[in-house]
Amino acid sequence: MKGRYVRRQVACVIADYYFVMRPTLFFPVWTVFLMGYLNSHFENQPLQSIFVLVSMNDLWQGQLIWSGLLLTLLCGGIFILNQVQDVISDRANQKLFLIANGIIPRFWANFEATVLVVGAIFSSFFIKFELGLLFLALFIFAGWFYSIRPFSWKDKPFWGLFSNALAGLFIFSSGWVIKNPFSLKTLLFSSSYILAVSAVYLYTTIPDQKGDEIAGKITFAVKYGFIQTVRLALIFGLGALIATFYFQDWLMLFPTLFSLPFFIQVYRTRAPKHLHYAIKMPISLLSFVICLKIPCYLIFLLINYYSAKWYYQKRFKLNYPSIAE
Repeated sequence: MKGRYVRRQVACVIADYYFVMRPTLFFPVWTVFLMGYLNSHFENQPLQSIFVLVSMNDLWQGQLIWSGLLLTLLCGGIFILNQVQDVISDRANQKLFLIANGIIPRFWANFEATVLVVGAIFSSFFIKFELGLLFLALFIFAGWFYSIRPFSWKDKPFWGLFSNALAGLFIFSSGWVIKNPFSLKTLLFSSSYILAVSAVYLYTTIPDQKGDEIAGKITFAVKYGFIQTVRLALIFGLGALIATFYFQDWLMLFPTLFSLPFFIQVYRTRAPKHLHYAIKMPISLLSFVICLKIPCYLIFLLINYYSAKWYYQKRFKLNYPSIAE
């Protein structure tokens, strides 16, 4: 009995240190990364992106798997650093309590984040120099500047928005450079993704508005309120759709086109209850498109989702993550 108890406790600690990386946020990271790869793969044949599947041989070539793994570890470290800095607002918003409630001490959280970030950036240079530079830029702007004082861009309305837009650019570009060099075309094709990421970020500042105010954070929703936030998010959504048509990114057409009604609904009704769909639909639709092109991606999504659901239910008796809420 004692041995079983010890093994259970060890497994629990390991799970805590894994899930503190917030693997539910790996969904958007993986999806934008793979869209960068797919756009680069079909760069000169946009119509083929609709009909042609990506073969397993293509996936294993060009270090896609290793690059995606390192990006996952890097973002996991960034997410941990963000939680360490957001203890007060996380307590007020009753979320992300592994660090906020002291289940994982700050020292060990910082240690884990450092190992993940340094290891991922260092290793990425051995895959491709451009990839290493993009990973370094992602950490500087979406990790260090976003979370760490004296910058703390997450606490500022426009700097927080700018940081998330850059994160979209760097993650998309990380997928792109696996097939082709970074170029002006990379920036152009990433524009619809940057706008979509920015729109979703604005929506996410609304549910946390109360707790952020308590913590002294001046996010976009705190400074400008619900109406101005959803208005700008709708503008970004429209911009993403226009960019999709202009650059003939047919893979992005379905997600932007079918996400827009949810953006409009939030703006028209001004009801917070509709925010859930505006936040989740873009990334869900993008993921669906990738599953059509790369069917094995569905396996990773299901494993990630149900492992998180099992963990939060067993560990904290929470129904999280939930598609319906």
